[in-house]
Parts: sequence; C-alpha cells; structure tokens
Amino acid sequence: MDKISHFDYLIVGGGITGAGVFRDLVLHNKKTLLIDKKDFMSQTSAQSSKMLHGGIRYLEHLEFSLVKEALNEKNTWKDLAPSFTRELEFIIPIYKNSPHSFWKLYAGVKLYDSLSMFRNKPSGKLSKSELLKRMPQLNSKGLIGAITYHDVIIDDKNFGKSIIESVSNKKQGATLENTEILKVSESSPFIITLKNEKEFTISANEIIFCTGPFTDKVMKQLEFKWKPKILPSKGSHLILDKSKISCPYPVVIQEENRIIFLIPHDDFVLLGTTELKLSPGENFFDLSISEDEKKYLIKNFKHYFPSLEIENAIIGQTAGVRPLVIKEGISENQTPGAASRQHLIFHPRNDCSILIGGKYTTFRKMAADVVSQSFAKRQEPYYPHLSLKPIHKSKS
Repeated sequence: MDKISHFDYLIVGGGITGAGVFRDLVLHNKKTLLIDKKDFMSQTSAQSSKMLHGGIRYLEHLEFSLVKEALNEKNTWKDLAPSFTRELEFIIPIYKNSPHSFWKLYAGVKLYDSLSMFRNKPSGKLSKSELLKRMPQLNSKGLIGAITYHDVIIDDKNFGKSIIESVSNKKQGATLENTEILKVSESSPFIITLKNEKEFTISANEIIFCTGPFTDKVMKQLEFKWKPKILPSKGSHLILDKSKISCPYPVVIQEENRIIFLIPHDDFVLLGTTELKLSPGENFFDLSISEDEKKYLIKNFKHYFPSLEIENAIIGQTAGVRPLVIKEGISENQTPGAASRQHLIFHPRNDCSILIGGKYTTFRKMAADVVSQSFAKRQEPYYPHLSLKPIHKSKS
C-alpha cells in the first residue's frame, strides 16, 4: 500500500463478495482499500463445491427469482472467464426409492433451462441401459434411469484472487492481507484502527463489511449496535484421487434431506457437501472435516458406487462455513435448510454497509447492489456494465 491513508471506501473481508465489491468500486474510480484478517480467498470462498450454478434444489422451495438470478450470473461468468470455468453435464441417477421421482426431476430441469432464458445447454434424460453404459460402476439395483442438466465448475480460489488482482494494480485499488480491523469511530469520515505486524490508522468515507459467517463476531468486537443475523452452517468435502475414482461426469447423489455432488475436476474428484449447524461461539477459521461428516459422505457415496473403495482414494478435505442469514421472524434455532440464500444489506451506522448472505455464484450482483445503493445515496451515477469486463488468468 502507498502512503495515502485516506480512502473513499474500506472493504472488510477478502472472500469472493469483498473481491467483487472491491473490483466494482475501483472500476468506478473510487480509492478503495480491501483488507482481510487472513489471506484473501482462504476461508469460505475457497471451500465451496467449486461450482457456478443456479441452485437446482431451490426450485423445490419455489425460489424462482434466486435461481434465475444465479443462472444469469453463472452463464455470464462462463462467457467472461473461460479460463476458470467449464460447463459440464450433471447426471442425477433415479432409483425406485429416490426422494424425487423421475418425472418430477425431469420437469424441474426443464424449468431450470427456462429460467436460464435457455442459455443453459439443454437438459435431458437417460434410460437405465444408457446410464450404465456411461457409468458402469453405478449401483444398478432398483435403478430407473437418470435426468441430466448443465452447470459450470470453477477454480474458486484462483478465480477470486484474479478478481482482486485485476484491479489491485490500478492507482485506486490497495490491498492488505493478514490485517484485522480493531476499532471504528462513530461517524464518517471514519477513523479506523487496523493491525497486522503493528497497529495503525486510516480514514475512510464509507465502510462495507463483507465478512460472511464472521459478521456477527466482527460486529460484537467492534461494539456496533447489532442483532445476530448469521445462522452458521458448516459444509465439508472430501478430495478424491482421480486415478482411483472413475467419474467421467458430475453425479448428483440424492440423500433424504439434501443432495451431494460428486464432481470431477482437472486434478481430483470432489465429494460433498455436508450441512452441519454450528454454535455461534465456535471458531470458524481454518476448519477441518469431522469424522461424522466423513462417514456421512462415504456412506452416501457407497449407496451409488458400492464397488469403489473410496477410503483408499481420499487425498484431502475442505471445510468452511456458509454465510446463511436467519429469516425474519424465525429464531436462530432454525435449521440451516430453512435459511435464506438471498443476500441482504444492513446499515448499522451512516455510511456503513453490511452485505451478507447470497451464494458464490451471485457475488457480482451482490456487489452491484451494495455499490449502486451507496452511489444513489451520494447522487452519483452507477455503471453496471463496468463489472462485465472479462477476467483472465495471470501470466505468472
């Protein structure tokens, strides 16, 4: 960072949401500082299922606007960041005892296509014989066939870093990793105490918190007037050796209450995710998968692939916390599945915004909403086309 200590905006939180807000502001020529207590893209945003997707399971909850928005963003980034994204055909095997019937899911994927404004590659169906020809190791007992649809897989961590790097070398964009926010003055321009190797102060006209599942804890530490909004839900994955687990197509495993993805990437196969409610007082940083979560994923995998020895194929794991938002009128005792995936913006102080909720896929739209709202308050023009610049992998 240069010697300038005053900024138009301070962005707290360097996950994908903070990265998107930072990029949007710098592209609008605003002097902006992005900070994170850890490394950028090292927590929740690096522990995702590594997909850009509409959220096909949200159709069951009639969240059509959320799915439509996410599908638009998925297809937008498929075009803008082809070096980070790859569209694949996902397969949902259907068994006689599956939670959802063949024709219900077929209707669902056709609705999914229509909500994408038909930018998705077309969905379809496979007979039992067609499916087993593609995936001979799949459990054939009680198998009816499969439904297929298309979504995008992504290199989540490096894509997020590239979002930041695309503007951090510009005059208006500054970044600081391993930097904690300690104190904020009552009014704008804010005097802000930060700490990395040592404490120092900066000032900023506005602050935008993009701290995801850590938000309630950050607000408490800063002594903001704030009622808890986060319903912390842990999601874990197993990383499998691609040479031991043959998986030519992504597979959607239907569990009774949720779905689990088995997704082939360039160097590994990803199995997950779990959904485990956490206590608000727990430490959310640098989590690991629990033995119960590991057993849960292995058990569901073996229902679909009984002949594959998954235990010897495990080469790693990921675990992170979703930034789920407690629905209005429902207590923090609700289950994670009842939480909203819509993003919300709060203003605990003048010129201070808190952006929480949402999904990795919709980060650009989340950023646009909070930045355009800030600009409208200041009667400044917002240009939505600026965030549609392509993102490329760095040459280094």
